[in-house]
Amino acid sequence: MRGWSFTAENHHAPQSRTINTFMMLIRQSTLLILLFFQLGGGCHLIGQPTSAGLPWIPPGETTSLGAVFSGSSVNVTSGKVRPDANFMASREDDGQWRQEIDFVLYLMGRGDLDESIFLLERLMPPPPPHADSLHYLLGWAHYRKMALEHSAGFLLRVSEDSPLYHKARFFGAYNKAHLGRTGEAISILAGVQTTAGGLNEAIWHLQMGGMALLSDDHLSYQQHAGHFRGQFHATAAEERRMEQHFLALSDNPPKSPFLGGVLSTAIPGLGRVYAGKSAEGIISFLYVTALGFTTYDFYRGGGSSNPLFILSASVTGIFYLGNIVGSVTAVRRANNEFRHEMDQRILFDMHIPLRNAFIR
Repeated sequence: MRGWSFTAENHHAPQSRTINTFMMLIRQSTLLILLFFQLGGGCHLIGQPTSAGLPWIPPGETTSLGAVFSGSSVNVTSGKVRPDANFMASREDDGQWRQEIDFVLYLMGRGDLDESIFLLERLMPPPPPHADSLHYLLGWAHYRKMALEHSAGFLLRVSEDSPLYHKARFFGAYNKAHLGRTGEAISILAGVQTTAGGLNEAIWHLQMGGMALLSDDHLSYQQHAGHFRGQFHATAAEERRMEQHFLALSDNPPKSPFLGGVLSTAIPGLGRVYAGKSAEGIISFLYVTALGFTTYDFYRGGGSSNPLFILSASVTGIFYLGNIVGSVTAVRRANNEFRHEMDQRILFDMHIPLRNAFIR
């Protein structure tokens, strides 16, 4: 057995050395690629969904990247940037700016968002032809970092002439809604023009309907829900769920804290049960009732002048009042918890169509 074990180790040793050599070559190749980009090689590796944020270009296609930066196209098969005639005739500083953007896109594909933002901010203010591209990239990098306020600020600077205008507007408005500034989000989308019967129009109505629910404007929601057709895969499921959210909000109006307090005044703990906190209500009923019986026993044993009765009555009164105040608080807490849960569901179903439509 010892000889067999020794032979097995010898047998696997060449294989281990081969693997180690292979891994070393990969690391060296990676370092050479990074050095190439640092020196301004101007190559943008694309062709796979390297990140959730960047548009995915299917392999084997050649596509214009005017939606991200102007003046060039990318051959995905070779993975190299191929400038067009206008770009070749542009100024040398535009070429340098383009190389910087290529490197930023590479960093964003790797998830190095802080470095991407640092390099993009160095390019501010951008040359006029590239302003939309730079604002979009800064907004998208901040969005992926969940810095939604900064993201919205940059995305909303993308002009209407940009191919990324609708994506930037929808995500900018969504960021505002996610931050709780639904009124600003509605104002942003109110000025967005879409093609009748198109996907952008379906997304617009879904976003506006969701924001109406976030604002408790059920009438406005119903107006937008009238345009839910279920004709686009990107929005159909969320349109159905948005209707479910509307029904849940309609069937569960906020409960009255005042009524909760009144109920617990009549029967300790009943207000908490009304709030949906049955366990808390039962516990409140038991300890207030137990204190009440204890106080009554002290009264029977020594009358109203009994110090133990006075002490017990004081403690019982404090807990009884606490039961009332606690019931009012429980109702408010239950309302807030339900509202928060519904808001998160609404925001989630507003977000999914945006990813389905604009992030591939």
